[in-house]
Formats: sequence, C-alpha cells, structure tokens
Amino acid sequence: MCLSSLSLGKVPLRLVLVVALSIFCVAIVYVLLTKEHYNLATITSSEDYKLSISADISWEATQGIYCEVCKSGEIICKRTYIGGTLSDISGLAFNLVEVQNGAIVALVEATCPQVVLAIFDFSNSECWPRAREEESWKETLERGERLISVLRKETEEIGYVLSNKVSGDVECKVR
Repeated sequence: MCLSSLSLGKVPLRLVLVVALSIFCVAIVYVLLTKEHYNLATITSSEDYKLSISADISWEATQGIYCEVCKSGEIICKRTYIGGTLSDISGLAFNLVEVQNGAIVALVEATCPQVVLAIFDFSNSECWPRAREEESWKETLERGERLISVLRKETEEIGYVLSNKVSGDVECKVR
C-alpha cells in the first residue's frame, strides 16, 4: 500500500499532509516577518534619549546589530544598521560617550571603546551611520567624521574612530 492511496475517511492523506505543511510554513513565515530582531540593550542618555540596540534573529554572513533612538516615545533616529559580527553577541556591553551636555552622544562597545559604532547630535538631528535620503555614502561619512572630531576635541581623546565592525569580531578593523 503506498502513501498516496491512504486516506482519512473521504479526505486523501496527501491532501491532509499538504494542508498541514502549508499551515506550518505560513506560521514560520509569520514568526520571521513579525520578529526580525531581538533586544540586546537599552541605554538612556543624560538627556533621556533611549538608545535601543538590537540584533538580527536569523543571519547568514554576519549577525547585524542595529540602533534606534527615541525620546518621550517619539522616534528620533529610525533603526539603523550599526555593524555586524561573526562572534557570540551574548557578552556585548554598550556604553555612551556624551559631550556638550548630552547634545552629542557616541555609542561604543565596552571592549573596544575607541570604536564609535554610531554618533548622534541631538541639537541639530544629525547622526551617523544613517544616511539622509539621496545622500551619498561619502557625504554620510563626512558628517560622521565631523561629529567624531567634536567628540575628540571635547574629550581630548584622539583615538576615536568610526567603524561598522562590532568589537566582538576576531579583528576590530577600522575603516
């Protein structure tokens, strides 16, 4: 007796299996589409900006890390890719470096604090690495360099660099 000739009452088993598999696939797709990221950390700046750092649930080449900034429930900077890693992210810890009374905030990972993953200027709504619409990567990078130069000057720390390599990587390469 072959599988195609089996039936459940008047419903062929093949149809039951196809329907069951279809429902399972739809459930998987629903879960993947509604939950793409999970929260790694939420850090609040001295000026009550909440930086939510999240990571991809599923990934292939590197696990993406993202940051979103809110204040009083309003999104100030949409979720932005800030880097990726091949390493285990469970031990990552993030810190903020604040200057100009919290107007400029840099996000760093604790094990490599000179590497700035994102930087925000809340006094004029500028940020890096998020590009403005129709802005070239060169213009975005120039803005990042301008913001980081303020950070260097205010902290007297010359070693700050922009990067999209999360410190957990085997190498912490800098652009």
